[in-house]
Amino acid sequence: MDLFQQLKASYQEAALTMAELEFYNSALQVDVVEGSVLEGSCLAVLITPWCMNLILISEEKPEYDQAQVGSKKIVSLPSGSYEFLYAGSEALGAYGSCSLFSPMLEFADQEAAVLIAEEVLKAVLNTENCGKTDLQLAKEAQKREQEERTDNPSVVRAKSKEGLSRRKFMTAAFADEP
Repeated sequence: MDLFQQLKASYQEAALTMAELEFYNSALQVDVVEGSVLEGSCLAVLITPWCMNLILISEEKPEYDQAQVGSKKIVSLPSGSYEFLYAGSEALGAYGSCSLFSPMLEFADQEAAVLIAEEVLKAVLNTENCGKTDLQLAKEAQKREQEERTDNPSVVRAKSKEGLSRRKFMTAAFADEP
């Protein structure tokens, strides 16, 4: 049994206990849509009735460490950087999981979920889809702002001397001065 079949079997077992939850989509079943091999790791999409995740699992079964569960790692794929959570089990070993959809209530059937999974795999492997995430853009903007403050101390001094008039203080600086 290959790693993806083991992964599928593991989630099928979990589905038995998840079936009673309100966010469980009974029109779906556990499935794995296999993608490509990238630098010794296999990329796939895991479909379950409660979530869809991008999975990155090493061809060599890496040792699973319970203490690392939930830790994050940024992984570069052809279309950009993605945040994967450390997951796994003793039977499967360690793997990375990147959330795509959760819950899965808007999927009408298994065919639709598989079609989306296939499109996701194409998209993450396409360099034309490369772009920065909102988080990356926000961090860059924050870094630039901080650099501007430290590179130009006169701006910081001018802003601190400006201060607030009583009118600006009372109106949270929304009112214009007369």
